[in-house]
Amino acid sequence: MWQFIRTAINLIGMKIKDLVRKILFFTSVPKCVSCKERLEKAGMPFCDLCYEKYKNNKSRNCSVKLYLCSCSNKYLKSHYIHKLIKLYRYLPDTESPANNVIYSLKRDNRRDVVEFLANELVVSLKNQFDSCDGVVFSNIPRREAALKEYGYDHAERLARSLSKKLSCEYMSVLKSKTKRAQKKLDKLRRVKNVN
Repeated sequence: MWQFIRTAINLIGMKIKDLVRKILFFTSVPKCVSCKERLEKAGMPFCDLCYEKYKNNKSRNCSVKLYLCSCSNKYLKSHYIHKLIKLYRYLPDTESPANNVIYSLKRDNRRDVVEFLANELVVSLKNQFDSCDGVVFSNIPRREAALKEYGYDHAERLARSLSKKLSCEYMSVLKSKTKRAQKKLDKLRRVKNVN
């Protein structure tokens, strides 16, 4: 009984928190996800200067532009993942607009960030396949503790947005039982944590 009451309180709290975030976003002036300057354009998570920095990071090459590349790496190939679609390489620089848009996706519950990243990924995905025949979008679910903290699953929202934009199916196929955050673990512990 107490578990049910606790779960109900958590769900109500998440919905209220989500509603408050939405109200604050739409009643306040949105800010750039990177430099926090006031945005002039609606629907874009970056100011003009940070967007230029983002595009520079995105234009870095593999053998072709990264967003057109689908090559995998040795570790992923050993786990039968032969294609990896990416927009840019993550650089351990907290001031990078590319990193900041990802952090905002995870923390801020901003629709403009989800739509921006989905639109960016659509270009990469369209380069990889012609039709959605047999294509199903899914996501690796967020940990339960992170769901309670932030009130939403950023990866699910992104996967659902992509599936709509490409007229593909979305299906939730995985469950998360992990208790520990990946970012706080070393490489070996990350693999065990995901298992």
